[in-house]
Amino acid sequence: MASEAGSNPSPVDFIKPFKDAGVTTIVWKTPRIPDSHSEEFTKRLEAKGFKVQTLIIPEPPQGYPVPPVYPELALTILNPSAADTILKTASDLLQEVYHERKNVTVKVDVVLDRRFISGEANGVPLEVGETIRIIPKIEKLSPSNLIIMVADHKQPEPPPAKFCSKCGAANPVQSAYCYKCGEKH
Repeated sequence: MASEAGSNPSPVDFIKPFKDAGVTTIVWKTPRIPDSHSEEFTKRLEAKGFKVQTLIIPEPPQGYPVPPVYPELALTILNPSAADTILKTASDLLQEVYHERKNVTVKVDVVLDRRFISGEANGVPLEVGETIRIIPKIEKLSPSNLIIMVADHKQPEPPPAKFCSKCGAANPVQSAYCYKCGEKH
């Protein structure tokens, strides 16, 4: 299937054969790193009767940088009616397998008839699991052909500070004087 814009490929060109073959979801494996958790996720989905295809995340073209971080779980849902069950299963897996991790990243794409919802969540497994469960609900909020959601649950770290020896106030590291009492550091 050639894209209508000319010779430029469309994401639909890539997924159409999988959709036509009845694949419910594609689970993406991280290249160069053994990952038993995506295999566990695939087994759980297959046990629920879903047809799952596992593919390796493609390497970037030569001359392009390799991503510094790959998500712990990446999937493309081709059957939107199965999205709720698949994302609940993913959420459960995150909370069981990664519960001791401080940070996980999950990338989810849901393919609708002529639309894509693309979501990425980053943070502690519990919060990421709760976030990905709402992705199917986002589709109802916007008629756009592409919906992108990014949820970063990292708590901001306070800027480094030095404390005034006279009054104890916290001051920015680069400050030569205390903003509260005027004492020179």
